[in-house]
Amino acid sequence: MDIESFLIKCIINDSFKYFNKLELYKKFYFIGFFLFIIFLPFRDNIFSNFFLMVSFSVIELGFISWIYIIYKKRIKGIKIYNSSFWLINIFIIWLSNVISQNLITASLGLPATDFYLTLGLWTFFCYVPALLIIVLIIGLIIYVPTILIWSLKISLETLYVLIKPLLYIFIKNEPHIRKKSNDFNPLHFSGFMLFILFLAFSIVALAKSESKFYTPIKYTAYYADYHKLNNYPDIDHNHKVVLHANNIYSIAIKNGSKINIYIKKIK
Repeated sequence: MDIESFLIKCIINDSFKYFNKLELYKKFYFIGFFLFIIFLPFRDNIFSNFFLMVSFSVIELGFISWIYIIYKKRIKGIKIYNSSFWLINIFIIWLSNVISQNLITASLGLPATDFYLTLGLWTFFCYVPALLIIVLIIGLIIYVPTILIWSLKISLETLYVLIKPLLYIFIKNEPHIRKKSNDFNPLHFSGFMLFILFLAFSIVALAKSESKFYTPIKYTAYYADYHKLNNYPDIDHNHKVVLHANNIYSIAIKNGSKINIYIKKIK
């Protein structure tokens, strides 16, 4: 074996040993940024764009892994966490109920509260979009002050570097200034920023595909809330109906793969 091959082998072995000793979130960061640097020059290629998206996802996994460590070590044992967790969860459920009501109303053109079984099921389905919105709001509340404080810190450090020579002129005995370690980790911030962008794009994508949920909602209402009321007077007894306020009732008729809704008034 020549010396070059031996050195390359040693470097690779040392790199693998170093990589294996890293914490999980650092491994994700390393892999993510490695893929990003490798495929960024070829971003016009579809294959490279795919791996760029993979690199973003891996970096986000690194941030989530780091957050989980922080949660497990510093947050989970705090008593106030349990109370705040349930309060946030109640708000998420309320928001999912609001989202489901809007979807049902847009789909059926009728008050969502008249379809309580459909509303209950779709409140459960809308929990994930509501969770994404709440996490995005919390993330933005953290993100905006963080970027402002970081920008201010960088500005002050730059200003200090510029005026530091002037300070030596006026201060004869310079105190020993201990250089503080920078707690701001750009890797965490990059992962946090990508995570926020992912949440924002996910919410926008769900909002744009709202109309795709109309048909499943109609099917849910047809099989869950619409029933034949054979003994109810002055209504259509041949089709499934739902009663509404002000002597109004709606009829659901299945025509092939479509559910048609008709509105009638009790005579």
